[in-house]
Amino acid sequence: MRRLFLALLLLPCALPADTFPSQERGFQAEKAFHVGDFDTVNLFNGNLVLTIPIGGSYPVSSGLSYGLTLVYNSNVWDFQEDDTNVYTQALPNRRSNAGLGWRLSLGELLEPLDPQNDNGLWVYVGADGAEHVFYDKLHENDPALGGRYTRDGSYLRFRSPNTSQRVVEFP
Repeated sequence: MRRLFLALLLLPCALPADTFPSQERGFQAEKAFHVGDFDTVNLFNGNLVLTIPIGGSYPVSSGLSYGLTLVYNSNVWDFQEDDTNVYTQALPNRRSNAGLGWRLSLGELLEPLDPQNDNGLWVYVGADGAEHVFYDKLHENDPALGGRYTRDGSYLRFRSPNTSQRVVEFP
């Protein structure tokens, strides 16, 4: 009985913040992709991402501009288990705000207690639908730093200078 207990302790456990690789949305820079003019295909899970610019680009300064982009993601389903773990239900992606699989956004920051946030940590959802989870350490064994960082290769940083301001910094 003791050996069984020890064996169960040594089994790796999945973190709730991690998205299963075949269910990832958006463009992750560290993955293999086939990139075209308007389309990108994730070579691991076959996920198709179409990007269509809406309107023009608006300059903010000499090095920064913004513009709306309509993004289609072929990974259109969210999978949810019932409370008894008897069955898994497929629901349309809750972040598709412009039709099934389509998203129009500049990006979105989800608070830990937001009902759309499944993992209880700060999450930035990019315009392409990719979710970037912020941790208090850049790597698991690093000391805590003065901010929160993503570990998915995007190297985003989240700061909260005061109670009313939230800042997501891009590299």
